[in-house]
Amino acid sequence: MGLESVVSGGAAPVPPICESAGHENDPSLPYKFSNRSFTNTLFLKLLDHIRYQVTFKNMILKVTCPELIDAISYDVPPQKRQGGTQGRRVGLVGSNGLVWQNGRRFALRHLKDFGMGKIKLEGTIEREVSALLDHLGNTAGKPNELGHNINVAVVNVIWKLVADRRYDINDEEISYFASLIDSDFDEIQGPMALLDHMPWLIPLLPQVIKNKWMNVNKVIQHINTVCDFLRKVIEDHRRTLDPSHPRDYIDAYMIEAEAQKDNPESTFRLDYKDLLVSVSDLFVTGIQSTSTTLRWVFLCMALYPDVQKKVQDEIDSVVPRDSLPALEHKDRLPYLRATICEMHRRASIAPMGMFHMATEDTTLAGYNIPKGTVVGAYLENCHYNKKYFEKPHDFYPEHFLDDHGKFISKKEGYIPFSIGRRKCLGESLAKMELYLFTAAILHRFTITPPPGVTLTTETDKTKPTFNFTLPFSVIFTKRPTT
Repeated sequence: MGLESVVSGGAAPVPPICESAGHENDPSLPYKFSNRSFTNTLFLKLLDHIRYQVTFKNMILKVTCPELIDAISYDVPPQKRQGGTQGRRVGLVGSNGLVWQNGRRFALRHLKDFGMGKIKLEGTIEREVSALLDHLGNTAGKPNELGHNINVAVVNVIWKLVADRRYDINDEEISYFASLIDSDFDEIQGPMALLDHMPWLIPLLPQVIKNKWMNVNKVIQHINTVCDFLRKVIEDHRRTLDPSHPRDYIDAYMIEAEAQKDNPESTFRLDYKDLLVSVSDLFVTGIQSTSTTLRWVFLCMALYPDVQKKVQDEIDSVVPRDSLPALEHKDRLPYLRATICEMHRRASIAPMGMFHMATEDTTLAGYNIPKGTVVGAYLENCHYNKKYFEKPHDFYPEHFLDDHGKFISKKEGYIPFSIGRRKCLGESLAKMELYLFTAAILHRFTITPPPGVTLTTETDKTKPTFNFTLPFSVIFTKRPTT
């Protein structure tokens, strides 16, 4: 979800919405997706803090059967602001129609061409893994608050594909941008979220309230600072572009825009506004998503030492102590892979996924969903559903292992990267990164809480959009090399 995304939408009143629509196992609801029928419990409700406001024209609905989301729409809601785009819906996150379709297909094709999700990117990831291992080693045995160095190591991988750049793990400039993005993700989950839920307030609220209470001016300033940095990156590419030897995604986009400059219907334009927002989307999500997931990995390993020990024993049985785990070892590390998936399930970092918007009047389970209504897939509900997971409230990697201890690669009810046309664009890269980073760190270190400190998986309930960990410290202790 980009920093400039907003949730809004017009909707006429719908029938009263309750906690359960009473449709559990109703054979009259054979909703289809991927040639499967779903008859599990379905309910629609407003977000908890505005559930009672059923007559508001702007509302958000939750659907606990997220597979239904594609039957409703793959559009996203309008946005309050997209700096410097004169109202055009551009980028990879906040656009719709041909702009989104062409942009996503182009990004997927060219990022894959440059290595996303492929073995040839393993060396790039391993370089960042080694840098992070060295950094963690410098503070081994001491409480580590997990600063922005983790973000830098992770973003370097996607940034190699997007802009052919790499930053030192201690680079102050990139750490500063990571801190701005972290700050903005906090802000958009605070009082500012009211503007997403009730966008009709935007023209009514005095600017002093927006700026003093909601910190809108602070977020806009941060966005502009990041965009100024990205404009310089794009300009550097424009000056050094060699059309016969594209280096990365930015080069490929510029070549495409030049090739289509005489096509009035082209969505690739030489003003590079779509490119700027697309690069911003990749940069922001690259900094936030996998680094947040790694923090959950560290937290869960410190909280569940028996699981950590079992993972380490498995890695030790496959990988020599003086080597780094590699992709070639993956199939022989089922418990590690199951542990990563279980961490994803328990964390459910984006519990509502990405909001969608009905593009036409629709009826779902007896409820009228008017055109423009914002609909969210309640992914977290699936991850805590006993129908899919035997022990939903426990940390239980065996959820992803069969009776023979083999890894279950496709688990019903498990959707950490969302589903449908707008599922995470970088899913294959994120999976590769998480495997290599997690395997290497647990091969090199044992993670424990600081003495006398009690860790928790509780999240900050005042920031409900994302399930971020509360601030915590852990100790990385070097394991014997023999």
